[in-house]
Amino acid sequence: MKKEEFLAEAEELKERLMKHPAWSLSFGDESFAEFVIGYFYDAKDGCWKAYYNLDRGDHRIVLETKNEEEVYDKVISRIKQEIRVNERYYGMREKQGEQSG
Repeated sequence: MKKEEFLAEAEELKERLMKHPAWSLSFGDESFAEFVIGYFYDAKDGCWKAYYNLDRGDHRIVLETKNEEEVYDKVISRIKQEIRVNERYYGMREKQGEQSG
């Protein structure tokens, strides 16, 4: 995936990702904040890195690659995965709320 395609798709997905609390995005910088999905170029290692952070300092590098386009694919994949998890979880909670109300 080319950078322009990545940015356009990420922008389309951003609203769904952030509809429910927690996640934010960081493109181009390594962030250690909680619940962040992102990528950056590590000049020291000479490669692109995709990562996501959970809470309590859980920072996970999920891809190290020389291929810039590969890192975009990985980040989009991770964003979509978190959207699916959030929508499933919060959809179930809303449905339970409707049934008990």
